[in-house]
Amino acid sequence: MMTLLLWVVLFLLCIALIAGIFVRHFDQLAAFNIGSVPEIQEKSTKQQIVSKRILRTMRERSTRVAERLAPIARLWMRVQLAFRNFANQTADQYRHLEWKKQWQKWMTRSRHERRAHLLKLLEESDELRRGGEYADAEKRYVDIISLDPKNVNAYLGLAKAYYLDERWKDGEETARHIIETLDPASELGWAFLGRHLKQQGKYVEAAAAFKQALAINPNMAKRWIDLGECLREGGGLAEAIVAYRTAAEHEPNNPRVLDLLLEISILSGDKRLAREAFIKLQAANPENQKLGDWEAKIREM
Repeated sequence: MMTLLLWVVLFLLCIALIAGIFVRHFDQLAAFNIGSVPEIQEKSTKQQIVSKRILRTMRERSTRVAERLAPIARLWMRVQLAFRNFANQTADQYRHLEWKKQWQKWMTRSRHERRAHLLKLLEESDELRRGGEYADAEKRYVDIISLDPKNVNAYLGLAKAYYLDERWKDGEETARHIIETLDPASELGWAFLGRHLKQQGKYVEAAAAFKQALAINPNMAKRWIDLGECLREGGGLAEAIVAYRTAAEHEPNNPRVLDLLLEISILSGDKRLAREAFIKLQAANPENQKLGDWEAKIREM
């Protein structure tokens, strides 16, 4: 029994001794980097060299395979392009034949029947546009144009649908077609061109278009407002004031016109004009919540 106890004591002393040595040299062990061992460094270097060699070989083989397959890929692209061209030509021929059949059928109708049918299609197109169904309205307008390529009303409806659908570029092209090909004296054609240009930030071109529209019909207050807004955005405050004043002459009780005239008169520093516009606006719209602010700004001028 005593012998066993002695061995146990000796075992515990050995464990304590080993633990003491470990604790004393723990920092050195923690800082020891096995990667600094020459044998390990050599082995790691060999692995890196082998890995790089494998990657380089794979890249070289991939390049050779790509070079060999390149002619096949180019041939395949040419085949696809030829097929697409063939499909498009076939579709175009089919559409042309269908259109020719419809056109021949259309021409068998009397002039009165054709006119009545076009008017019906135009009413349906306008109704779709007013209902916000711009895509369907566009298709219907295009149907009218396919039957009557010189139908100005269909182009005008199409330009308006594009404007409401915020398709400014399409609307600009449609309006240009009206004034350049169909009717250079179309006041609405020039007006729509100005509106689409204005929405694209092309204020100088838009102002020129509105001036053309006003040259045809100078009695539209709305056109003078559009012109004034474009001139103002383009930096021509003096011309913009003239445009707003002209709009006010045509619609002296229009709160929007008076509001714009008042705003630009304050912006330009014309206190007398600002007072006149303020008095007219106060009489036309006494419940306008901006009157107090306008009055304060006029006093500060």
